[in-house]
Amino acid sequence: MVNPRNCPRWDRCSAPLCPLHSDWRRTKMLPNEPVCLYLRELAKPGGRDTLDRFLPREMVDRITEVTPAMIATAGPLRRALRRASLSGSNLQNFLNRRLASACPDTEGKA
Repeated sequence: MVNPRNCPRWDRCSAPLCPLHSDWRRTKMLPNEPVCLYLRELAKPGGRDTLDRFLPREMVDRITEVTPAMIATAGPLRRALRRASLSGSNLQNFLNRRLASACPDTEGKA
């Protein structure tokens, strides 16, 4: 079983529903509450591939496994993930910024 404390965002996440928590079904989500970054990323096109690049396999498997049940039981989550699916990937944008800052700017040099 995956421990939610192993999540890279554990210390700063305020989402009420955690797909890594075994008792997520006991938690209620209200409209406009924060949504787990990884649930939002999974909702986007290519989301599973993106998560595979950032998280351990067992975490991605767990998130992927419980997401349909979470969506079926939490209307606010379903609506939030629908909105998230229409925007770009925050994780991919983060990766692109890191890659860009790691490469020296060679523009204008001969």
